[in-house]
Amino acid sequence: MAKYTDDEIRNMSKITLKITGEYLGISPMAVGIGMRNNLLPIGFAVHNEERDRSQWSES
Repeated sequence: MAKYTDDEIRNMSKITLKITGEYLGISPMAVGIGMRNNLLPIGFAVHNEERDRSQWSES
């Protein structure tokens, strides 16, 4: 059974990778990687090459 309902997710002002992973039943890391590679139809990830080659920001 899902930890969050659809209505709970819709009413959240901010949804973290952890919450998203729990909702989808996958790890938070899988959510971030999916967003970075445009594999998930949710949010987006921005790569900041100026600061660090491994730094990403998910939104």
